[in-house]
Amino acid sequence: MVDAYNGRGWSLAASQEYTTAEIEFQQALAIDSSYAEALAGLGLVENVLNEYTNSIDALEKAISLDPSFEFSHNSAWFLVNHKLLRLVLAQSYYYLCRFEDAKYQLDLLDPEHAPHNSEPAMILCQIQTLWGKI
Repeated sequence: MVDAYNGRGWSLAASQEYTTAEIEFQQALAIDSSYAEALAGLGLVENVLNEYTNSIDALEKAISLDPSFEFSHNSAWFLVNHKLLRLVLAQSYYYLCRFEDAKYQLDLLDPEHAPHNSEPAMILCQIQTLWGKI
């Protein structure tokens, strides 16, 4: 049953039906609160719905459960992995004005360029730049 809720959540998210996807992911997590795929999906959907605190909670838990997270149904046109989760985390932290937390995620995501600048405008530029690389 948990896989059914999770699968519907991802399908609905792919169809941009985010509010309904959120409900499906929550149903999956009511059955198994440590299901990383449902947590990742919920975190991504919450970000799109501007529920940044909820997004952070779900994504942090997904990453803590599976630091090298890879969505089991990745394809050439749809790739969700730990790098994307960290980038969305950085974005959520940024929108909540938690700039040091956003910077920390960028440092983890792109260690080659760490430490990243902690000025808000630069953090936003760095997030936008990484969107094109992940």
